[in-house]
Amino acid sequence: MRGTIRTGLEKKSLKCAPKSINILLPAPAAAGFLHKPTESPYAGAMLVLPKGLSDMIQRAALIACLCCLAGAATAQQVSADDVIGPVRSQAVADCLHNTPEADALACFDQSGVTAPARRLAQVLAEESSFGMPAILTGFQAVGAVDVATVFFPMLANTNDQIVLVNGAEGPKMAVDFMAGPNAPRTPENSALMDRYPNAFESGRVTLAAVRRLPDGGQRFVLRDVVTDGCRACPPVAVALRHVDFANGRLAGIRDIGWYPLAVFDPQLRRQRLRAGDRRMLQQALNAQGYDAGSVDGQVGPRTLGALADFQRAHCLSVAPRVTPEVAAALSAALSSLDPPPCAPAAPSAPESAPDADAVALPVRDGVYAAMPEGCPNHDGGTRTGDAEIAANLRVTLRDGQFHQMTQACPIVAYIEADGQGRLSMDCVYGDTPVLYNFVITPMTRNSFERNGQVYSRCAEQ
Repeated sequence: MRGTIRTGLEKKSLKCAPKSINILLPAPAAAGFLHKPTESPYAGAMLVLPKGLSDMIQRAALIACLCCLAGAATAQQVSADDVIGPVRSQAVADCLHNTPEADALACFDQSGVTAPARRLAQVLAEESSFGMPAILTGFQAVGAVDVATVFFPMLANTNDQIVLVNGAEGPKMAVDFMAGPNAPRTPENSALMDRYPNAFESGRVTLAAVRRLPDGGQRFVLRDVVTDGCRACPPVAVALRHVDFANGRLAGIRDIGWYPLAVFDPQLRRQRLRAGDRRMLQQALNAQGYDAGSVDGQVGPRTLGALADFQRAHCLSVAPRVTPEVAAALSAALSSLDPPPCAPAAPSAPESAPDADAVALPVRDGVYAAMPEGCPNHDGGTRTGDAEIAANLRVTLRDGQFHQMTQACPIVAYIEADGQGRLSMDCVYGDTPVLYNFVITPMTRNSFERNGQVYSRCAEQ
């Protein structure tokens, strides 16, 4: 490590090899690359990647790898007592600058660093995308997964980074959830990309907000600075992503897109909200972790649901309009990690422990049909024939499994971007394991759209 200063753009190859990688491109970007490998109603969309998306694949592989790096990293929980103060931090940094890379961890031994802080440095050196140890400089407890700030002394830029710690899958660097130089073109991004053709996400990731979800999960709103041409160039936009956790495990990632800097000007945001700017309403809700969907200016069920959730969390009357009180609350600083005054309380211990491996979905468990006749009747049969079921008119989501006709496939991941979500499932056809992807557009907690048809949750029998 002595004499070596890294730029922060260099990435270390990871040793783990996930058995499958699922990438959900926004619909406009994916339109030209998706095709059906067979005519089977169960055939998932196969992604054929054009030249130039290899970096995106590597980043997805990195995130998938981070999901399997539980190991000893979960044995020692990081706390505020493990933060390394300024004097010790400087001593460690000086040591790292004058120590061979192979002996870097010795710098943490001689400086009186606690065991959890040393272990975090070791995990970041051995398993993170940066491939070097970091100094723990801050910590805040926010739930099953907590927030740490670390400093990489050997980086020439982007030295300060956010790490999500204490989860069931080990530390996860926030920057690895962002797109970097490979941001997909989405409706939100297109105008900014056309105006600034050399713009990219610079890796200066901060945590805009942490939202406690109604089901007890956590949503981290990550924010990166978009610059045009160089990391030191003036910012031209802000990139946002929602990263969800359930029971301390990664449950979903949603690419929110690039937003104009005006969205983060409290005074201008408030003026536009008071003037009835619907796009600003959707942007402001998304920026605080409330899922308003794509920024299209159309206030549908998803935007209204996000607005209602925001109003409840901030002790405001629930109404389908932006009152002066709502505009003021939405115009507050978007950097607080403290929960709103009426946010859902932290979940108490359940009577029976939930499945730690369960994947959080945007819709409730139940039977979903594209028409009322597809719902089961009281004796367990159907009002329609097998042909309609085979035509994908009915699916069941229950206990972490996807059911269709005679198949029951465990759901292994749900990833959302640009309003669409992909369920990934491990299925077996004959004796052949198959990774099946089921793409949906969530509408409410009880409905979703697929292939132009709206599937609604059947009433419980």
